[in-house]
Formats: sequence, structure tokens, C-alpha cells
Amino acid sequence: MTTIRFLLGLCVGVSAAFGQSQAPQVLIVPLKKSATTADPSLSLANYLAQELDQDGRVSPVVWGMTDPAFRAAALSGRIRSASDNPSLPNALAVAQDLGAKYVFTYTVDPKGKGLSAHGELYLVGRSVWKDDKRNVTSKGGVDSREDESASIAHTWNLLLQASAFKELSPRPKVSTSHMSPGESPPVVTPVATAPPPDTTADDIGAQVEKLIASKKFDAASMLIRDAIDAKPLESKLRNLQVHILEQQGRWSQAADVACRALDILPDNHSLRLAALRDLMTAGRVDEAKEQLNQIVARHPTDPTIYVLEGQTYLALGDVEHATVSLDRAIQHAPSPSAYFWRSVARAALGGVDGLQKDLDSYAKAPLPDGEYQDAYAVAEAVIADATEKDEQSALPAFQEAAVSPTATATADQIDQLVRRCNARAQFLEQLKPPAKYKASHSHILLAQKLLAVSLLDIQDYLKSTSDDMMTDARINLGEAMKQSKRARLEVAGEQGLVRDGKPDTSST
Repeated sequence: MTTIRFLLGLCVGVSAAFGQSQAPQVLIVPLKKSATTADPSLSLANYLAQELDQDGRVSPVVWGMTDPAFRAAALSGRIRSASDNPSLPNALAVAQDLGAKYVFTYTVDPKGKGLSAHGELYLVGRSVWKDDKRNVTSKGGVDSREDESASIAHTWNLLLQASAFKELSPRPKVSTSHMSPGESPPVVTPVATAPPPDTTADDIGAQVEKLIASKKFDAASMLIRDAIDAKPLESKLRNLQVHILEQQGRWSQAADVACRALDILPDNHSLRLAALRDLMTAGRVDEAKEQLNQIVARHPTDPTIYVLEGQTYLALGDVEHATVSLDRAIQHAPSPSAYFWRSVARAALGGVDGLQKDLDSYAKAPLPDGEYQDAYAVAEAVIADATEKDEQSALPAFQEAAVSPTATATADQIDQLVRRCNARAQFLEQLKPPAKYKASHSHILLAQKLLAVSLLDIQDYLKSTSDDMMTDARINLGEAMKQSKRARLEVAGEQGLVRDGKPDTSST
């Protein structure tokens, strides 16, 4: 990294020698978050300096003797006092010594396998921009921390270009060749990295889809990264980048990419929807809820939000609130998606009559196959969760029945369990599973039937107090629980890459 900064310093010197006007300097200063935290790594400063150097709106100087410009100023005596652990006042004073117009400070805080960072920009001593980053990585270790630092630096550079540095003119770096003594300076030309000017996001999208169809995901990713570098504020390109990852089943990474894009394009509705969808699919439900809150705050009157609210509440296990949101969706904008998800909620709650009406409405205009496959996977998980909760509730209910077979409360609880079990079976029998989920579907449906038989046995016991009926009830409940567990194992194999390459066996 020291070598990179040294070479970048030489490039700045060459550009100045060729008569280019000097860009305003920005001093990049890593600060300690507190007296007890470790010294922040210079990696983020160096990555940010690279990004700023390539764009050329400002001339970066990194705090410390590894930076050529900083070292030259320190050795010449221009810098009066530079601490090894600089404070903000120290940074602002050194910036005056250097004649730097801007000061960029940051703190870094490793959290588990992730990295938190806070950046702030000062113009002539006054704070003019700030941003916080929380990047999560699934790998951990030194290499992933470097990737996180590079990612944060890239995002900060784009944000600064779109805000604090918006009025400054970019000065892209140029290629030069070595000169022999007496030679004239060569003609310099900008390095061409951008696609042709007339290439649109739709053109790039068509190329990406062809590469995806051929399973050339690496080539598609490289193409879209180059396009985004050329047009960082083009939302279609950002959505395409997310789409490529989704096509590979890399849901968690797709969610991270969408969330980072939202730092630059916070009002982009489709990106926020993608972030919510992918966070839910990746099982990051709490983060999905945060995105949902953002969507509701930015688009409070959009009826399509009600369906997303319903889906999110279902994923959180809050079926009652999900039903309220989906009722609103059907009231304002009835759609196949709204009817499908309300049928899921009603199946979980046990509303047999309402469930049938929703299933009939959905049958008239079902979801497209691809969308249905993803929706079914989530719906099956909701049904499985509800089934397992009822199986756990049945155990103490059976024990209570054995102690007080005439108790009205026990009989009412058993009736509720029967109603919910019948509704779930009705849902599973009428909605055929995608081929991918046939195995898990058969096990979860069998679990409903065994649980129903068990509940009928206990109802008979309440009438007769026959020990044989209680024994049968417990045996059938145990078999139902075995089938539920088997369904979970089948889902792990069926979904495969849904957790970025690791089968989801967390619930088994």
C-alpha cells in the first residue's frame, strides 16, 4: 500500500509538471474512536486516496510519513506538529500548514466479522458532510477486512462526488511514458475506462442478460462494474448488479450491494424493494424490517407497500399484523401477490372460510412461475413455523387434558389447534408445490394430517377418557413432529444456495 501511495504521489508531480491546474488538497486523517480503541488501519485512507486520485477533483494527502506529500512537508518544516495519534484540532492545524482546503477524518470500529466506519469532511475547519457505514462480511479475516475498507472508500468517493465535491471539475489521471534526456514531453491522453458514450443502461442490460443466460456470471459482473464506474448514479445499472447476484442465489451479497447503492441513491424505490426482498430471502429479517420502515417513510401512500409489510410481518412471525397489512393491500390494489400472501396468513391463523375465498381469487390470476417458486418457499417456511408452534402447544394441552378432561379451556384450546391444522392442510393441498419443493411439501403436509389425527384422538379422549385414545394421540403427535423435522431437512437440500452456498439447517 505504501508503494501505491508513492506511485500516486509521483503521478501528481508529473501532472503538475505538465502544467495541469492544481486540484484543492484534502488531508485524509484516521482518528482513534476512543482512547481505549486500537489505532485505525491506514488501509481505508489509502483506498480512499486511490479513489480520489483517479477522479482528480481533489488532491489527496494521507496523514503519515508513508505519504510522499506529507513526508516532504514534514521534513521541510512546513508541518509544525503532527501527532502519531492525531486529534481533530491537530488535523485542522496541519491542514492549515499544508494549505489543504479540505480535511477528511474517519474512525473504524471492527464489530465481529463486520466493519463500522464514520467519515466526516471539513471545509476550512467547518463540517460540511458526514456518513456512517456498517458493512457485514460472512468470511471474516484480514482479506475480507481489506475488501470492506475498499468498498467503504469506493462508496464514500461516489457520495462525495455527488455532494460536497459536486461543483469541482474531475481531472482523471493520464498515462505517461518514460522520457530520455532532451525529449519533449509526450502527448498525454486519458485512460479510457468508460463504455462508449452512446451505450445506454438498456444496452448493457441486454448484454448482461445474454451473459446470465450462458451462466457467465463473472463476465456479467465485470461488465456491470465497469459500467457503474463510468455512470455511478445510473440506477438501472445498480439494479442490474443486484440482479446478477440474485440469479446466482447469492441473496445476502445481493442485499449488501443493494443497501450500499441506497447510500448513493436513497430515494430509489426499486433498489429498496430489492434490498428488502433479498434480506428476507437471506434470513436477515431484522435488517429487512429496517428497510421496510424506510420504504413506508418514503412512500407512505403506495399500496404496493402493504404487500411488502405483510410479507415482512409473516417472516417475523407476526401473523396478525400481516393480515391487517394484506387486508389493506386487497382493499386498495388487489393483486395475485396480495391474495397469495393473505391466504398464507389465513392458513397460519386458521380462517378456513376466508382462506378458500383467497385461494379462489388467486386461482383466477396466479403468480408467474419464477415468482411463485420464490413465494412458495417463503410460504412453506411460514406454514412450517406455525405447525411447529402448534405441535409444541399440543404437548401441554394433552397433559392438561389428562389432568382435567372436563376443563372448558382445554377443549377450546384443542378446537383452535384443530382449526389451524385444517386450514394449513387446505392451503397445502390446493396449492401445488413447484417441482423443486415436492419432497418438503409432502412431509409438511403429512405433518398436518398426523397432527390432525392426534388432535381428533385427544378430542375423543375428552369425551371418553380412554387411556388408549390418549396413547394414540401422543404417538401421532410424535410422528407429526418427526415429519416436521424431516421437512426442514428437505428444505435445506432443496434451497441449496439460499444462504450463499451453505444449506440452511439452522432450524433443524
